[in-house]
Amino acid sequence: MDNAQEQTVNDINESKPLKLPYPKRIFLIIGNEFCERFNFYGMLTILPLFIKDKLGYTENGATILYHTFTMMVYSMCVFGAIISDTCTLTPILRADVHCFGENDCYSLAFGVPAILMIIAILMFVCGKSSYTYVEVSENMIIKMYKCIKHAISTRRCARETNPRKNLLDYSINRFGTQLVIDTRRMLNILVLLLPFPFFEALFMQTGSRWIFQAAKMNGDIGFYTIKPDQIGVLESFSWLILIPIFDGILYPILSKIGLGRPLQRIGLGGVLAGISFLLSAGLQFWIESSPKNSVNILWQVPQYVLLSMGQVMYSVTET
Repeated sequence: MDNAQEQTVNDINESKPLKLPYPKRIFLIIGNEFCERFNFYGMLTILPLFIKDKLGYTENGATILYHTFTMMVYSMCVFGAIISDTCTLTPILRADVHCFGENDCYSLAFGVPAILMIIAILMFVCGKSSYTYVEVSENMIIKMYKCIKHAISTRRCARETNPRKNLLDYSINRFGTQLVIDTRRMLNILVLLLPFPFFEALFMQTGSRWIFQAAKMNGDIGFYTIKPDQIGVLESFSWLILIPIFDGILYPILSKIGLGRPLQRIGLGGVLAGISFLLSAGLQFWIESSPKNSVNILWQVPQYVLLSMGQVMYSVTET
């Protein structure tokens, strides 16, 4: 009896998952992503004005150069992603290469993008001698924050003796009319963007939960076995296909039936994204109620296509 109880206790202890400490190096990955995104979007924001004001191009010429640059940047991102991260190379390095006595090689799969990032940084540093360093003034976001803060504090003291129609009007005397107008416009835009983080929170599940879902499915399609982290390439291809189709066919049809306004497109995009996750939930139920790795991975295609449709209508329209 004692042996049976001891065996039961051992089974319970073995079934408990080990509590591992949170990997602190994750913050290095986050910092790397922050720096890379800050570099690109920070530069892209000021590029057209730099071309016009500093290089002497006309507005039309600067516009052409700006869009040519962005076209090349996003084209290279798409082709680079297809060649390396999202389509073939890193999943193959992860699954088909064996290292350090393991059946996979995450070290190599992470190492190749890391080496490419180092090369990109070195290329940037090589041009340091030709850069012009100019001291910048106070950040506009900080100015707007101070404008809002001053308006709130002033209103508490002066709303009875010096009432104003709008809250931000209390900051006109200190910060000027133009900054108050700009701040008010920014706040209106922020209201429009409030649903965006929730949409993106769902959209980012494609890089986590949907991959885990694919790992429980059968990737064999006859002539090739799709790896779980390769199925996400459908998102990139769907964008390339859907954007011109929507611009040329779907949006004109929606306009004819009274659904052509941007806010209506954004709403429809949110609905399509919601449907895609309903499909994902139904597929997950099917997977869990079926034998292991018996559901084919191609059943994920509808949810990826619907989510991409929603992303195009939501994010592209909002942008």
